[in-house]
Amino acid sequence: MSASRHLPALAALTLLCACAAPPPESKTPTATPRTLVFLKTGPRTEPLAKDESDRIFGGHFANMNRLARAGHLLVAGPFGKVRSDAGLRGVFVLATGERAAAERLASSDPGVAAGVFALEYHDLVTAAPLPEFLTAELAAEDAAQAAG
Repeated sequence: MSASRHLPALAALTLLCACAAPPPESKTPTATPRTLVFLKTGPRTEPLAKDESDRIFGGHFANMNRLARAGHLLVAGPFGKVRSDAGLRGVFVLATGERAAAERLASSDPGVAAGVFALEYHDLVTAAPLPEFLTAELAAEDAAQAAG
């Protein structure tokens, strides 16, 4: 299994660490506008054939990796089996607070284009140092991949 398949779980762990970790002592954190995106079950009702599912979800993970490496996707991860809404599938936290930019970034997901996911946008303001945690996480992922 490639390291990029672990990106959603690692990113969710990063969010948990960001929320639990104290802010760096050298500077006072500034609340920054972000966009929280819920990935929900999309309008597509027919089941996916295995090859189509592999293509769509392979593209979904590759797109998340691309967005994370470009600094746009700060956190991504699936919801667990127990959730308040059965239609909730996953979450993105995007580095932008601008709705048009967030819509452009999130809608680049192949799962959205295929109707597997529908997107729900929410404004989010946080002082958590998410870009710094993402940078560290990607560096660790790259080191692990280089080490084999």
